[in-house]
Amino acid sequence: MSKISVEMPVTWETYLSEVLEAIRVQTFQDFEVCASSSLGDDQHRDLLNSFCAKFTSSGPNILEKRFRTHQLSGGE
Repeated sequence: MSKISVEMPVTWETYLSEVLEAIRVQTFQDFEVCASSSLGDDQHRDLLNSFCAKFTSSGPNILEKRFRTHQLSGGE
């Protein structure tokens, strides 16, 4: 189990690669990345998979995205 869960409700993928790279280069490495998105394309899924992120699909509502992302979370 990871110490920290980084929960990301993805609405746009404009800066997604930059955010994931900033998380990856942190000195503290006991984390997991969980994301939820309503975007239909597979480009962001491939990007999230390349960073070993947990991923789920959701509706367009931000509250639903936050809830679905929190369900994936396993951190302390």
